[in-house]
Amino acid sequence: MKPLSLRISGKALGRSGMSLALALMLIGCASLPGQGPSKSKIVELAAGQEAVQDSQYAVVNLTPQIVGAMGKIPRRAFSSALPRGPRQPGAVRIGIGDVLGIQIWEASPDGLFSTPTARSAEIAATVDGQGNIYLPYVGTLPARGQSIEQIRSSIAQALTGKAVDPEVVVVVKENGAQSVTVVGDVKSAGRFDLPPSGLRLLDAVALSGGPSQASFDTEVIVNRAGKTAGIRLDDVVKTNAENVWLVPRDTVQLLHKPRSFTAFGAVSANGQQMFETETVSLAEALAKVGGLSDSRADKGGVFLFRFEPRERLNAARIPLPEQLTGARMVPTIYQLDLSTPNAYFLAQSVEMTDKDIVYVASAPASEFRKFVQIIVAPFVSTTGSVNDLAN
Repeated sequence: MKPLSLRISGKALGRSGMSLALALMLIGCASLPGQGPSKSKIVELAAGQEAVQDSQYAVVNLTPQIVGAMGKIPRRAFSSALPRGPRQPGAVRIGIGDVLGIQIWEASPDGLFSTPTARSAEIAATVDGQGNIYLPYVGTLPARGQSIEQIRSSIAQALTGKAVDPEVVVVVKENGAQSVTVVGDVKSAGRFDLPPSGLRLLDAVALSGGPSQASFDTEVIVNRAGKTAGIRLDDVVKTNAENVWLVPRDTVQLLHKPRSFTAFGAVSANGQQMFETETVSLAEALAKVGGLSDSRADKGGVFLFRFEPRERLNAARIPLPEQLTGARMVPTIYQLDLSTPNAYFLAQSVEMTDKDIVYVASAPASEFRKFVQIIVAPFVSTTGSVNDLAN
């Protein structure tokens, strides 16, 4: 057996020199540059109960039980964040700016509104800034907030004793107040009248020609009485309760907001990736970045970073650090071990969310190779090689 040696500058480095090299190795491995923390560094705070209580985040090992308990990502609800609107369409209420068409018939050709050729007259009345309308021989009548039937009855009563057996019909000719506005990333923005049958959120989106971008990348925002709430357009389509009835003067805005996740560490392609589909699983996310790097990745060190609602973690009975039990959103790290076949089924069941971070730790052997390249290789002479270490 040949003596263990390393050739440096044409001279043989003996066992004492090798000891020095190994010492440098230990020092170098502890301070090598890297793309992120190691697997052990991430999970060490969750190693024991005492450590868990001092942790700044929750570490969750992805198991079939955890995936089954947490289920799919809950859809965001926004209807409860808006001031209460109608549960269903009701009678049209008149508002400022509405134009009413009022037609009055009389039984005698000598009546106030009769002419030699007709026994009726049509009058246009606009609801003024005080919420009133004005009619000849009647004067000023309140109209704001009333139904068409209430206004018709008030006019007929006011004409009693003045007109000859009057019959009154009232219609809304222009909905100055009974309208909503749709703006943003739609094909045809504009103001749309509210019909007597009512108008729901998706109806207004359809009237505007629909979103100009993919619906799964579009957020719809409703502004009502100074309150604003938003939701993904796809979630409105899937959840009937979120397809709210609109009220006069609502503003609906559609925004193109593509979702993305970011990948770091020992993957083939680091960087930001767009979803490009309605949903993306963790397995699909890893595929989009080219999978794990064969030469660097620790297959047991695949991590998913995100903020989770505390209620969701509590529902899955996941223990939380004491200092995070009161937080509404908890920093959470999910760990997946891809060295087991079952992990790929779990990865397919985990749904990604917007701004998730996927991190793959480097394997310990990768750090050794990095040490050889950075520390040892410059000392090896042109006549020797790193492989001499094994000879």
